[in-house]
Formats: sequence, structure tokens, C-alpha cells
Amino acid sequence: TAYNVDLSSATTVNDVITVINAATAGTVTASLATTGNGITLTDSSGGGGSLSITTRSDDGFGNGYFVAEELGFSGAGATTTGTTLTGVNVNPAVPDGVFSHLMELRDALLAADRTAIGEAANKLKADETTLINLHGKLGAQVQAMEQRQFRLEDNILAVETLRSDLRDIDFAEAVTRYENLFTALQANLMSAAQINSLSLLDFL
Repeated sequence: TAYNVDLSSATTVNDVITVINAATAGTVTASLATTGNGITLTDSSGGGGSLSITTRSDDGFGNGYFVAEELGFSGAGATTTGTTLTGVNVNPAVPDGVFSHLMELRDALLAADRTAIGEAANKLKADETTLINLHGKLGAQVQAMEQRQFRLEDNILAVETLRSDLRDIDFAEAVTRYENLFTALQANLMSAAQINSLSLLDFL
């Protein structure tokens, strides 16, 4: 059995639950999860197969919305137990970060909840791994920037040296050296031309 649920009129989570319950006539009951802030769907139709949520692509509008993912019914975290599909909280009030995990560990320690302590410790271990990876990436970026800075400084030094050489040049000496080199180049070209023009008759 399939139910078509139109959520275009829903503006709150309570509206979503009301629309789902009305569209399925109570056969599939939507409610807030007892743990967390996700939405729970309970199938009471008694048929075979597993309860699933999909986004209709043939609605005629082609809006491309991913309603199932946006409601937490699809992807990582969504679980199916028997006839109950429990979605995840896609808009948590508490950010998922190291400080939140430290607060969870504090609360678990105060409550002496071993399960919660283990979960918080695992989250902090994942945060440590993330921080190590970020530290490595940041170090590589800093090293690359330092190398670029060194190359830029070398280029600036080379340009300053060239400019200093141009400013301090002795034009009389430079002209004399240029004329000498040009004369030597002409002599070499003339000698090469004479050598290339020799034939067997020149040696007879």
C-alpha cells in the first residue's frame, strides 16, 4: 500500500504530523520520537514488506525537493524496527561539536550512566581524530604558504639586484664592452662564412 502525502501546506513539524495522519487515515501514524527530536512512523496496516519513505518525482512540478532526507527518514541515522520507522533530527538545537560532547560526558559522569559515558567518549575520540586531521591540513597549508613567501622574497631580491646593477652601471664601459663583443662576433661570423665557402678546388 502506498500513500501520497502533500506537505505543501505544512509550515511546522506538527503540521507535517497532522498531514501524514490525515493522508493515511491513521493506518500509518506519525508522532514525535520519545528519544530525541525525530519523527516516528508506525505502520498498522499489517501487510508484508518494510515501511519506506520516498520523494515523488512525478508530481508534475519537478521541484527536485528531497523531502524524505529533509524530514530525516532517509540516510544515516534513520532506523526501522519492526513496523516503526524512526527518523533523525535534521535540525538539532545543540550543535554537534566537541563542546557539546564534553557537556554530554559531564552529564553522563554526574548521572553515573556507563552507556552515555561510553557514547560521549567515542564522540570525543572522533573529535580528536578530526582535530588531528585538521591540524595536519593546516600545517601543510602553512608550509606551502611559507614556501611561496620564500620564493617571492627571492624574486624581490633578484629584481632589486638587477635594478641596482642597472642604476650603478658605467655606461662608457658598457658601450666599450658592447663594441668589443660586437666586433668579435662579426669576426667570428666572417671566419665561419669563409670556412663554409671553401671547396675541393681551394686545396688543389
